[in-house]
Amino acid sequence: MSNSTRRGFFNRKSPNQVTVLEANVHHTAARNAKASLIVVGLVACALSLVVLLDRLHPVLAVLGSLVIGVVVGGLAWVAVVVWPVVRLLWWWASEIVLLGVTFVAASALAHVALWVRLVVIGALVGLGFVAPVRRTVIGIFWCLFVRHRLRKSFADYITANRSGSLPFILFAVPTPVGERVWVFLRSGLSLPILEARLDQLAVSCMATSVKVGRAREGGNSAFVRFDIKRREVLTATVGSPLSGLVDPDAPTAPRQAGPVPTALNLGDVPDQPLFAAYAPSSARPDKAKAAANGSASANGSAPAAPPATPEDDASDWI
Repeated sequence: MSNSTRRGFFNRKSPNQVTVLEANVHHTAARNAKASLIVVGLVACALSLVVLLDRLHPVLAVLGSLVIGVVVGGLAWVAVVVWPVVRLLWWWASEIVLLGVTFVAASALAHVALWVRLVVIGALVGLGFVAPVRRTVIGIFWCLFVRHRLRKSFADYITANRSGSLPFILFAVPTPVGERVWVFLRSGLSLPILEARLDQLAVSCMATSVKVGRAREGGNSAFVRFDIKRREVLTATVGSPLSGLVDPDAPTAPRQAGPVPTALNLGDVPDQPLFAAYAPSSARPDKAKAAANGSASANGSAPAAPPATPEDDASDWI
């Protein structure tokens, strides 16, 4: 058997294997870890050497700085390698917590009497008929569902960077119309790219519509917020408390409605002006102005203006 055939046989994936991390994400993390090991190790070694030279023998200072550089660089390497796994655990953190609580509760109920278990199960079933509790449970379910559907959408059809790193989906909370999810984008994504995919995101999240915008007005463009809308709350019937304020025993005062006017009879309107028309005089007081100017120059003081008459045109004095 040739080497290529043997290598292909051993690299063949078993149908029972489950991919936890994608290959490109794993290779990117390994490459970044090596770079972090070298850079952080050299920086830590140089800084520690400067400090130790003032306190120890030069040989001991060099050895100590090398040890510190290796330790600090190794910690940086571990942090970068483990980060994809930490992100994966964060995506499934809610499910892991719920599974742990369920396991602990089931273990505790296994050591009690049968009637206690029946009472607890009956109480849990009865809580499902309480509207606030039921809405809260359904809202939590949709929040968990939306987080995973958004991650699946980012991985399948939304353009990302070459390393294959997905956006960091922070948390989701229920709203009166659906859910609200905060996401921290990675390089390669922007709001225009997401806005062009809103219809596909609505289908993936099984929602009516999806809106996206910055988490804070004028804030970081990488920190965005998704508003998933599932129902209309403004079209629902809302009971008004005003009807309860009316006393049903209050006496009613019957009132006879008068005839409703349908048209205006112009013949009943008098054809007379309400105000008398004002006809200004066409004569201009040129002579009066000349006489007033002459007397003012002779006496050295301005004469008193004559009283206005209805025949005077006010526009000549303005």
